[in-house]
Amino acid sequence: MRSFHTALVLVCASVVADQARAERTSTRLTPGKSGDHLWSFTVKVERLREAEAGEFLEFRVTATPTAANTHPLPRRSAASEVFHGKEFVSSCGVQPAGPGGELTFSFRVAAKYVAKSRFMFGESVEHPAGVAGRYYWFHLGDFVERK
Repeated sequence: MRSFHTALVLVCASVVADQARAERTSTRLTPGKSGDHLWSFTVKVERLREAEAGEFLEFRVTATPTAANTHPLPRRSAASEVFHGKEFVSSCGVQPAGPGGELTFSFRVAAKYVAKSRFMFGESVEHPAGVAGRYYWFHLGDFVERK
């Protein structure tokens, strides 16, 4: 009986310890790996040119929850970060466009900044132990077809 109580205490302690951790995952997306078991991403890129703005690329990123994503986290956010090589240029939040279960984000980046620039999508929840979340990101240049 004593060993049963000891085992029960150990199991309960491990459950409480596990809940006290705020876990975060980060997944890099590539053309060959466009999601995981919870989210699937589609990236469409259109190369455009305007007389005043020069050449730029318009990105349309669609994040679709999979059938396994039965417990989405309450806070979702997306951002783009623009770099020129290692030099930081700019960042901004990106808002979803359109209704529905999937989220579509649209933004433009000058062609000369695309190689090292990134898009990030995350969903998170705040716990007493910190912020837990799932984060997805990719280099914009990975999804641009070469001329």
